[in-house]
Amino acid sequence: MRQSRSTTRLASALVLLLGCASGPRPALPQVVLSADEVRTLVASADARCRPLAARGERDAGHADAIRAQQSAPHDRSAGLALARCAHLRADPETDEARVLAIAEQGAEAARLASSGPDDAEAAYLQALNLGLYVRAKGLVAVGRLSELVALLKTAGARPDLDQGGPLRVLGLLYLRAPAWPVGPGDLDAGLDLLKQAAGKYPEHPLNRLFYAQALIEADDPAGARRELDQARALSMAERYGEWAARWRSEADELAAKLH
Repeated sequence: MRQSRSTTRLASALVLLLGCASGPRPALPQVVLSADEVRTLVASADARCRPLAARGERDAGHADAIRAQQSAPHDRSAGLALARCAHLRADPETDEARVLAIAEQGAEAARLASSGPDDAEAAYLQALNLGLYVRAKGLVAVGRLSELVALLKTAGARPDLDQGGPLRVLGLLYLRAPAWPVGPGDLDAGLDLLKQAAGKYPEHPLNRLFYAQALIEADDPAGARRELDQARALSMAERYGEWAARWRSEADELAAKLH
């Protein structure tokens, strides 16, 4: 098992893309909504919680998802909607307490919505929110990495989610986490997963950006430059909203280090 040169860093680069699955659960609602009302709120949340939506629109979608999930905490569609909305809302947050509270809410919603231990979609959404927790807490969260790995391995049954999301998130975790015995870091495993993500889903900028990071760690600057060029070209605001500028900036920073 080959170690990354950055084994002292945790999953701080988990920008997609990634709450804590434990902790307080959403309070029970005072008014129980009808099934039709829950479905209406879920539809509203799904329509509003999109990368291209304005933050205010995503906030409104998140509020709708909270109402739906609180009324039907084990409803799969409501729980997954809340997990998606929570991730999109927490990711741009700069206040650590807000990130942790929202991500924890999203992870718990995904856990409650899961249909069982093989539910790849629920595991992926739980992992995304748990990843935000890891990113916010840093070394304090090293004990949660094994849980995150397990969730992402379950999610790997559906590599099509977010165009290779389970592959790239687990790959980046292996790349950035401390190596054994402290953590699960493994450069070779990360490189393989990120190569798969970029090869199978070449149109997603994060697949290219994360693969470039792995190639840098593997001392392949020429390959990294090619991937960074692709990541920059694919990071279009009309497709990825405010995230596109962040990804282009990260690609530029990495490219500058190669010169």
